[in-house]
Amino acid sequence: MRGFGVLLLVTGVIGGLVSRFSLEPLSVLDFIPLPLILLGGFLYFRGGQHAARALSRQPYDGGDSVLYLRAFSTDPTALGRTFRSIFWVGLATMSTDVECLARALSPFGRLHVIGRPEEGLPRPGGKTVYTGDDAWKQVVQEMMLTAKLVVIRPAANPGVLWELTRAREIVPADRLLVEVRGLSAREYREAAESMARCGYELPAKRPRRGGFFRFSPDWKPEFLPLSGPVTRRGVVNVYRKMTVFTLRPVFAHHGVPWTRPGLSAGFVAYLVFLGLLGAFVLTAAIAGAILG
Repeated sequence: MRGFGVLLLVTGVIGGLVSRFSLEPLSVLDFIPLPLILLGGFLYFRGGQHAARALSRQPYDGGDSVLYLRAFSTDPTALGRTFRSIFWVGLATMSTDVECLARALSPFGRLHVIGRPEEGLPRPGGKTVYTGDDAWKQVVQEMMLTAKLVVIRPAANPGVLWELTRAREIVPADRLLVEVRGLSAREYREAAESMARCGYELPAKRPRRGGFFRFSPDWKPEFLPLSGPVTRRGVVNVYRKMTVFTLRPVFAHHGVPWTRPGLSAGFVAYLVFLGLLGAFVLTAAIAGAILG
């Protein structure tokens, strides 16, 4: 399903570009790319959900793991991801943030998330663990104790605040990461103030870029901003590759092998496309000047 979704997305984008720069009069065919892109985005997301459900049904294998904790309100929806596909950013973030994080941190172990008990399909990314309302704290606590890394996306939410408080108590400082990305200035301020009540000392001002806070043994925060060479970020699922570059110090600290993302074929293709487009525009301008 995901492969077919990608095919529709790429076909729609290419068709849209051809239509945009075509000199032919507008026709019915010019309206086909948009539904292809929307359907492709939906199928890609839905395929990821089915893959996540199959993974969630697998028994626990006892291997290394990474625990990712967040407020359920931050989970992407099928409708939102579908309409996101309309824009170029839809290609740049085809996979969800959790999927990108799961792949980036895979050398540490399989990423686990807590799922909504009432959801029909889990969100793509990692292995979803389901538990009842009366047992989730015990499950999270046990997973905190065994995970090689615990990553928390902060929020002024009672559940997340309990997780932050418990992590401060039982998780070694060097095994905790706080993800700060996509937060408005107000959301960050509220999260920082709430975390201060849990014993953390995050800067009062939101960082200019997204990234991660890691902590020294005495719980002093160090911010690692998202970064990475443009030639290796690519144009698809940029967050995964930037996370790999950003968290290189964390890999080194834990002695986990770090692999540099390869040169992006998508970025090279993008440069070639821009070059051809520039040559076309320049040729058209010269031809117009000569004929004029």
